[in-house]
Amino acid sequence: MTEATFSYSTNREEFYGAECSAEAAATLSVGEGQADPGQHIFVGENVRYEALRFAPNGDHIIEHMMDAAYDEADENAESWLADVTAEQKAELTTALHGAISDWIVRHGLQPNFFIVKNVREMIAPSSIDA
Repeated sequence: MTEATFSYSTNREEFYGAECSAEAAATLSVGEGQADPGQHIFVGENVRYEALRFAPNGDHIIEHMMDAAYDEADENAESWLADVTAEQKAELTTALHGAISDWIVRHGLQPNFFIVKNVREMIAPSSIDA
């Protein structure tokens, strides 16, 4: 598990930094000239996205395959895969997600972006001394 990092914002919309603590992020806001000492700022925890959030599931794959078969063979393929059960779709999703996750990790392709959560208001420090 990676350690939490924190970002700051002056408008609660755009966040900057990846500091080791909320206090360090607040200090960075002054150090980078984005906030004045004593100014109200926002600091939140950076939470990396999980790659599988963006991966297809069994339903997506089956629908894609059915559409492709219909495009190729018209009505002849109309009922192909129409009777796949929920359990079979779940099994396909598990297999897909396992393969995708392994591939992502093997090639170091984990998302390098995050969403900021647990945002709280802080006062920018009056000193940026270390």
